[in-house]
Amino acid sequence: MKKINLPNGIDLEFDEDRHKYFRDGREIPGVTKISGIMDETGWMIPWAAKMAGIKAEEILLNVATSKTEIDEVNYKELALEIKNAHKSTSGGAIAFGHAGHGILETFINWKLGRGPKPTFPKNEALRDAVRPFIEWSTEHNPDYISSEEVVYYKGEYAGMEFDYAGTLDVRFNINQGTHCIGDFKTARNNRRGYIWQMALYAMAVEQSYGRKVDKLYLFKLPKDGLKFKVRDVILDDRHRQLAPALAAARSMNYEIDGLIK
Repeated sequence: MKKINLPNGIDLEFDEDRHKYFRDGREIPGVTKISGIMDETGWMIPWAAKMAGIKAEEILLNVATSKTEIDEVNYKELALEIKNAHKSTSGGAIAFGHAGHGILETFINWKLGRGPKPTFPKNEALRDAVRPFIEWSTEHNPDYISSEEVVYYKGEYAGMEFDYAGTLDVRFNINQGTHCIGDFKTARNNRRGYIWQMALYAMAVEQSYGRKVDKLYLFKLPKDGLKFKVRDVILDDRHRQLAPALAAARSMNYEIDGLIK
């Protein structure tokens, strides 16, 4: 467990392997799972079926060209490969995202004077993914405040206390003092849940540091031939009021789960 001491005196623990947050031994809901409430999930089943189909085509082509032979033993292994095709694809995407985040974290820490200048990765796709943000940084010259910063929020909604935690990719000032938070994304498309995720981060930043967040930035890193995109959203009072309500609803789900089991 990684010990985290927040500036407001709150102590947290972070299980890096399971990506879970704890306070006084109690698991705290994470920002990503809370914001997922607002995402469309209907695409997941067709996507998983597509990945299975691609894997099945690959295996059947190998059978047709005599590169693979199906027998009484290996047919189950091949079927399992098809069944789990979406997991291997997702795992590769997660590894790519983690690698990109790590390089940009090193870059931001270097800009903050907290470590060596990063070297470009050997992987060409990864180089192409991180280079545009570094170029954006050179052009816009943000005043970086932090990278991979753990944030925490505690509130009350409808008489119920709740809290949550998360790790923010980057926080910075830009354009003479505009206070911003940003998140790096490698998924093919932006989703509405990303904005709710950032709004939840913003509420935690404002509570922890007593400073209003002005803008939310989504940095869409290029991948699979897609272009680098920057989306900035002005944070308003609707975000400030509704984002904590999502966290409260997610917290109440634990109580509801206990009632229906």
